[in-house]
Amino acid sequence: MDSIKALSSLLKQFNISFSEVDESFCHGWKSMSVKIENEIYLLHLDDEYQDLENEIPELTLCVILRNLEEFKDSSDYVNWCKSTGIDQDNPQTKNYFQYLSTVVPKIELIIGEIDSCISNYDFTLNAGEAQKLRQKSINN
Repeated sequence: MDSIKALSSLLKQFNISFSEVDESFCHGWKSMSVKIENEIYLLHLDDEYQDLENEIPELTLCVILRNLEEFKDSSDYVNWCKSTGIDQDNPQTKNYFQYLSTVVPKIELIIGEIDSCISNYDFTLNAGEAQKLRQKSINN
């Protein structure tokens, strides 16, 4: 199954929806209310490439999952702050990290292992599946 179909399948299978929330976290980050089945999570997302502006559900889900992957790939709080480029001395940042520590396992209980379905290489260089996904806004 290609990446776009896999993301689309996740959206449908787990009744995933999201909406932007007007809440300040870090410069350049966006806050979203994310509903997965009957659970709602407030997630702060690093949207480096402004993909959320395209309003493509599969792309939005990919950005959400990439952020959760980055959290999971971090060995600890300091490592996560360095990899995301956010201030480790900010109490709001520490609170959010602790929140993710409880939320990510709950999300995985619902959807399984966190997988954004698109490689870092493709996503960063806007190649392959990432390029196709971003072009959905042009074709729709």
